[in-house]
Amino acid sequence: MNRLASLCQNHRRLASTMLPMCIGALLLLAQPAFAQGADTGNMGKAIYDKSCASCHSSGFGAFFTGAPKLGAADWKARLEKAGSVDALTASAIKGKGDMPPRGGAGASLSDDELKLTVEYILGQSGQH
Repeated sequence: MNRLASLCQNHRRLASTMLPMCIGALLLLAQPAFAQGADTGNMGKAIYDKSCASCHSSGFGAFFTGAPKLGAADWKARLEKAGSVDALTASAIKGKGDMPPRGGAGASLSDDELKLTVEYILGQSGQH
C-alpha cells in the first residue's frame, strides 16, 4: 500500500508542476491567433493592397478591366444581388468576369482571408 501512496503522491506533484507549464505553453501558442483576430481590418486591407488594388483601385487597372473600384457606390448593388457577404466571397473564390479565381492569388489565400478582404472592400464603400 505504501508503494501505491507513493505513486499517487508523485503523480500529484508532477501534475501540480506540469499543469501550469502546459497552460503557459498553450497561451503562448494561441497568442498569434488572438492577435490576428484583433486586427482583421488591417489584414483585409493588406490583402487588398497586395492582390486586388491593381484592378480595383481608381487608377489605370480599373479603367482597362472594368473592375468595380474601391469605395464605389455600386458595391451596395453587388452585395444586394449576391444576398450576403458569404455569397459575394464565394463569387471572389470562383472568379467573376475577367477576375480569376481568388483574384489570381491562388491557394495562397484562404477562404477566410478572402472574406476579410471582401469585408474590407465593402467597408470602404460604406456597406459593411
